[in-house]
Amino acid sequence: MNSISYNERPILFITSHRQFGPMIVPWEVGRDTSGWLTLQNRLSREISPDTTTENADVLSEIISLSQTFNDIEIHRRFARKGVSVKDFLKGFPEELLLLQIRPFIDRQMDKMFRLAIQHDIPVFVHDGSPRIYPETRLLPDANPAEPWFCFTKTHEGSNYVLEIYQEDQKINLKAPGNRIICYNPCWVKTGNRLLHFPEGFDGKKIEPFLKKRSSSFPLRLKRSTSGRSFSKP
Repeated sequence: MNSISYNERPILFITSHRQFGPMIVPWEVGRDTSGWLTLQNRLSREISPDTTTENADVLSEIISLSQTFNDIEIHRRFARKGVSVKDFLKGFPEELLLLQIRPFIDRQMDKMFRLAIQHDIPVFVHDGSPRIYPETRLLPDANPAEPWFCFTKTHEGSNYVLEIYQEDQKINLKAPGNRIICYNPCWVKTGNRLLHFPEGFDGKKIEPFLKKRSSSFPLRLKRSTSGRSFSKP
């Protein structure tokens, strides 16, 4: 699945917005004179007549979803009346980003990812190059990953570890390059895989374990149980 053998086919690119964080952008691609696969056109509301795809309706839906969180649309939805797009993007309350803007973007991106999986539309991570390399492609799984919290009681309180499994394979959360793409619904890049999680699971639960193996909380916050327990979040 890592090889790229198609030409002029739409793809989804995961990139990063300077204020809003991870974004998905639909592009059509083609080959240059040297045979390299390169970005051709960023897809907007109107599909180019030269775009060849078996899923034109699906692609139109993906494009429409991507337009709901461009700068102008985010400004229209979340800016105070009378504030220009330029002034809005210069600075907005972090609380607005965390509680309203980012959750909205995550929901739209979740729909795009699910359409991509259902209709076999490739997903890549943008590495800044106009060329597209096989190693930047992410392989999404149709089934959600399974998160498990493992609790161990200590004299000071409790330690807990988050373990994530995909098709019975344990995921190394501390692997270099791991990244949360969406928080809720939750999508995570790990290696060349794109994982999603059961409905209601918040990616904020993963963040501490991208840098350390376990977390802890004081004894007074732990109910009176002993030994080790396993539970889904």
